Amino acid sequence: DLDHRVSVLKLEHEAALSDQKQKAHDQLVKTTNAMRALTDDLRDARMERDNLEAELEAVKNLPHRTADARNLQVAELDLANAQAEASHLRKEAQRLQLELEKAQEGESDAV
Repeated sequence: DLDHRVSVLKLEHEAALSDQKQKAHDQLVKTTNAMRALTDDLRDARMERDNLEAELEAVKNLPHRTADARNLQVAELDLANAQAEASHLRKEAQRLQLELEKAQEGESDAV
């Protein structure tokens, strides 16, 4: 009877140990999965931080870009003015050329 009782206790003890091992294994799997999820979240957070830092840097450079845009507008206006002046000078040169030709014709008629 005592041997039977010892056998039953051993079996119960082994079952309890096996149950504890299974619970420990399940907890390890849960913990490992949670750590993987946290690692993924950390990676995503770092990427988001890098993106935000890049956006911040772009915003910091915005005054320079605005100044560059203003400089470009001024340069475009200067170019348009220069083109208009060049067109005016071409017309003036054509007018003077015609006057010169008329004057030369007048000289040849006088001779």
